[in-house]
Amino acid sequence: MNRQLARLGIVVACVAGIEYVPNGNAQYAFLGVAAVAMAHVLQDVFPAIR
Repeated sequence: MNRQLARLGIVVACVAGIEYVPNGNAQYAFLGVAAVAMAHVLQDVFPAIR
């Protein structure tokens, strides 16, 4: 459970970073990290996805 919450926190932090960082390249980096973290959260919640 703590692992899912930590990954969800990463998603939230990255989305916040996308909103507040004006540089386009940094926004893509935050978006990539958020997408990977969200994929891991979904895999933990729905084991059939693996």
